[in-house]
Amino acid sequence: MFLPDVQTFLAVASAGSISAAARQLDVVPMQVSRRIAALEEDLGVRLFHRTTRSLTLTAEGEAFVPFATAMVDAESGARAELSPLPGKASGVLRLTAPSGFGQSVVLPMLASLLEANPELRIDLDLSDRQVDIVGQGLDVALRIAPLEDSELVAKKIAPNPRLVCAAPAYLKKHGRPSTVADLDNHACIRLSAVRRWPLVVDGALIRKRVLVSPRPVSKRREPLPCKVWDSRS
Repeated sequence: MFLPDVQTFLAVASAGSISAAARQLDVVPMQVSRRIAALEEDLGVRLFHRTTRSLTLTAEGEAFVPFATAMVDAESGARAELSPLPGKASGVLRLTAPSGFGQSVVLPMLASLLEANPELRIDLDLSDRQVDIVGQGLDVALRIAPLEDSELVAKKIAPNPRLVCAAPAYLKKHGRPSTVADLDNHACIRLSAVRRWPLVVDGALIRKRVLVSPRPVSKRREPLPCKVWDSRS
């Protein structure tokens, strides 16, 4: 059963004539007649009594009206339920972000986002652990790191400059590292999910694996001949 035929049937039943229904639907009367004929053939019954002066519903037509109305209402309801408001987001947005960044940046933004998109719901995971974005069905993952080799699509939204720093008392006691390799002899602090520091040495990006346990340190005080990788470059 073709839904436009059902809609045309209701228009004719309401208007009382094919020509009036055609004007209401903004089509030619012949198109209305063809739709009614197609619906009657599909149902195997006559829906209207037609004369040169009048058009009335048959008993079968009268019986079909509530079913036709329910079909049209169901279609309209489905469209309203599944179609977002113009320019508005809807459904569930599954989002993950690092704990610190999520609490300081993402969370304060959610109230205005939800207010602007009343049909939107958000499932937010704040975690520093590495997650399987595809396997867990996540829509968006905010990460403060370059994208590893993958088929995921990444978009840079802000620069993230970083510096290698140490407390003056630490440097006074243990000295400055002079090469990247010297970091192995220093007590480095790392995030659990970031096991390597990105550094630029002689124009090349390297990822230095840093240790978390203190080691004997060098007393050399030459400046470290490298710089932290800057995501703006």
